[in-house]
Amino acid sequence: MTEDLPIKVEAAANDSVIVEILARLKDGLDASLCYHCPAHTEDVVQQTLTLATLDSLDTHSMLLLAIAAAFHDAGFLATRSGHERISANMAATAMSADPRFSQADIDLVGAMIMDTEVYQTGAVHRPKTNLSPWLLDADLANFGRDDFFEQFYLVAKENKITPENMVLPTLDLMDRHTWQSPAGRACFDQKKRANRQALTEALSQ
Repeated sequence: MTEDLPIKVEAAANDSVIVEILARLKDGLDASLCYHCPAHTEDVVQQTLTLATLDSLDTHSMLLLAIAAAFHDAGFLATRSGHERISANMAATAMSADPRFSQADIDLVGAMIMDTEVYQTGAVHRPKTNLSPWLLDADLANFGRDDFFEQFYLVAKENKITPENMVLPTLDLMDRHTWQSPAGRACFDQKKRANRQALTEALSQ
């Protein structure tokens, strides 16, 4: 981790566009969203910026990534189904009011948000932009972290599924998932394999 990483992460994470949407999420999200909650969005923003800094992305790219991360689940304010399009539209509205951002920036952020859709067959993610890999790895970073089982239980609770019935779908998702960025692979791949093995062992008990 580079010495200036915390400074770069803090600068982007505290941008006014991001602060405003995080405040809206804290005030407006349904409390039953125990996984897709404000804490998840805050975590994805921080994780995205950390991964991007480790891979030496430029400052403007990091800001666009942070905005995409902050808005990627904002559509949950309106719906749980097909929220990505609403999220992208919300980001576009916020960015359009800010002279710092070009139409190309707005389109890129929208495309990144759409890339967070999780596919039910084949590859979990199918990134279409050059910046999506860092956002996608951050969004599912819990696969390769110590809080994997904590997040697993939150997903089960939010979807009203018993943990026992969550095991096979989660194993399927993990098997179809791949890390998209160099930093994602370096930071999370080994722990993801260990988490998968632990989940497999839990299934056999």
